[in-house]
Order: sequence, then C-alpha cells, then structure tokens
Amino acid sequence: MTFNSVGHQPIHNLHVPIVAGYTVLLTVSLVITRGAMTKLYHH
Repeated sequence: MTFNSVGHQPIHNLHVPIVAGYTVLLTVSLVITRGAMTKLYHH
C-alpha cells in the first residue's frame, strides 16, 4: 500500500502541469485560428 501511494504521487503532481500546458496550447491555437479567420475575412 505504501509503495502504491508513493508511486502514485509523482503522477498526480505531473498531472497539473500537463493540464495547464494543454490549456495554454488550446488557447494559443484558438487565437491563431481566430487571427487566420479574421485575416481571411478581411482579404
């Protein structure tokens, strides 16, 4: 039981930065697609 909890903790700690990274990537991609859309509509 102790080994399982010790092995589970680093995975849980890594889970937060991964989710934050995906959120940033999604926001950046949304901004890029929105910018491309406005450029296409303007031209």
